[in-house]
Amino acid sequence: MIFIKTEYSLLESACKLEKAIEKCVKLNIKEVAVVDSNLFGVVKFYELCKKNNIKPNIGCELNIDGEKKIAICKNNTGYQNLIKLISLDYISHTIFQKSNFGLIIANVPVCLCIEEEDTYLIDVLECMKDGIRFDDKITRKDIHIDKIRDIPFENCDVTLNFGNYHLPKFPHEGDNTTYFKKLCKNGMLKRYGSKPTESQIKRLMYEISVIEKMGFIDYFLIVWDYVKYARENKIPVGVGRGSGAGSICAYCLGITGIDPLKYGLIFERFLNPERISMPDFDIDFCINGRQQVIDYVIKKYGSERTAQILALSTMSAKTLRRDLANIGMNMFESEKVIEKLDGFPRHISVHAAGVAITDNPTTDYIPTILHNDTRLTQFDMIDLEKCGLVKMDILGLRNLTLINECALKVGCDINNVPLDDKAVYAMLSKGNTQAVFQLESDGVTKLLMKMQPTSLEDIIACISLYRPGPMDSIPIYLQNRKNPKLIRYKHPLLEPILKETFGCVVYQEQVMEIFRVLAGYSYGGADLVRRAMAKRKKDILSKEKERFIYGCKLNNISETVSVPLFDELEKFSSYAFNKSHATCYAFIAYQTAYLKYYYRKEFLATDEFSGLSDIGNEGQIFIG
Repeated sequence: MIFIKTEYSLLESACKLEKAIEKCVKLNIKEVAVVDSNLFGVVKFYELCKKNNIKPNIGCELNIDGEKKIAICKNNTGYQNLIKLISLDYISHTIFQKSNFGLIIANVPVCLCIEEEDTYLIDVLECMKDGIRFDDKITRKDIHIDKIRDIPFENCDVTLNFGNYHLPKFPHEGDNTTYFKKLCKNGMLKRYGSKPTESQIKRLMYEISVIEKMGFIDYFLIVWDYVKYARENKIPVGVGRGSGAGSICAYCLGITGIDPLKYGLIFERFLNPERISMPDFDIDFCINGRQQVIDYVIKKYGSERTAQILALSTMSAKTLRRDLANIGMNMFESEKVIEKLDGFPRHISVHAAGVAITDNPTTDYIPTILHNDTRLTQFDMIDLEKCGLVKMDILGLRNLTLINECALKVGCDINNVPLDDKAVYAMLSKGNTQAVFQLESDGVTKLLMKMQPTSLEDIIACISLYRPGPMDSIPIYLQNRKNPKLIRYKHPLLEPILKETFGCVVYQEQVMEIFRVLAGYSYGGADLVRRAMAKRKKDILSKEKERFIYGCKLNNISETVSVPLFDELEKFSSYAFNKSHATCYAFIAYQTAYLKYYYRKEFLATDEFSGLSDIGNEGQIFIG
């Protein structure tokens, strides 16, 4: 077996995890133990080893009463104990003795770099860490993988379990399912009036059945609760972000503010009944009130069952040049080091995504760490989801704060302004987009001037078109928009799907509709193919292409249509925009445009809007 510290031991190792495993494969090393000073990279290490037929052993360098010891997990019990130990702010010998069952203390050499020629990097990293000058002396030589291998060690066996969700129950007296249904139905009456249509009721009942079947009712209730808390405490909340705007349940609960039926948004793009994965609401809050919402969630579910999410700031070539200059390295030496260390983690930070909540204490499932008085997960958001933890995306959006400040100042009910104001669209059509959320870049401004928008749907299309992939369709879109007689559909069934975008495929949801209508896919099945296209999974796509062609054939659609259509969709889907997301952004864009037109002086005087009157359209100031 070989013992390795990776880049996740910040400024302590020059071993890039992926390259270290590649080296072990090359040397036919069959067993590897990771022994970082934390557990940041454990999930990635475990999966890489499994993928490469290497037995993964999990360990960690613990600081026990100021003395560093390497502890290796003998079994899953040891792993659970290691999680709890590494999550403590201080480990005494007494605590360790009480919690070391299933752990083995190892006194073995540890690899800190991959190749012998890179051993000097450890001295460089130490100098960067301690702020001392590098003197070109290599203090440690025998720390590379070729030198430290095949160390005898007793048999260990740890299995990481993925796929189980640890969602807490929403605290409520009575049955949560009944409560959820009642909230949704009451919300529908509020949103759509006392006599909702059959299609509105049918969509609501369908979504409720899917949410209940997939076991996510508590998730919806948790999000509904903290959004309600924000509104009750006058903390501005956005209309939504991402695919969550495609849920009519979310709209009726007040989680989102966009009517998915009005804009043709698809629920399965958010929650796919054919793919078990956590729903993921991205909710924007005023930047001044975001932390208050986070504090509310932590207080409600308890500090033991909540943690904010870790993010790792990485070294860039620019920052490395500065750091290496500070320790006395010349330009030639620095470039060699930069090539090796660029992209290595450097600092711990807090991810913007918000809070992870668990049903039991967080350390029953994952390790945590205290950072600047904030309890963080030791796993990033991707690894958290694999381990079944639910993250609540409590995001801060500066534009929401600025919109609210301006609207309050002028007494405007910004969430109920007319969305068809001709003067606002005329302003955008003239290219007067400075300080308008998402619309002020030079390229988007020129596109708006060519489009001459007259509706929110036009802004949605503009935001989605000006992206790699759909951007290639801009000339045809503009041509067909100007003269609809030029629109040509490859098949009549495409007309109702592509009519709103003048014969061009612009949205991910249109891709899903094409698969459903032409080839008989369910929405869920269509979303699975869309995901495979986005991730370029060739093995899946080759099978799905056959299925698509066959499905089209059952609809009397020939291969001369279905084959090139599939190829076109496959190319496009890598870059296509989520219409739900674009709709939410378009709504905020319109709000800023409305305030700018009717209350220009107050709008530009609000906080960061002030002083923008002399800034050209080149400045993309606001990023959602």
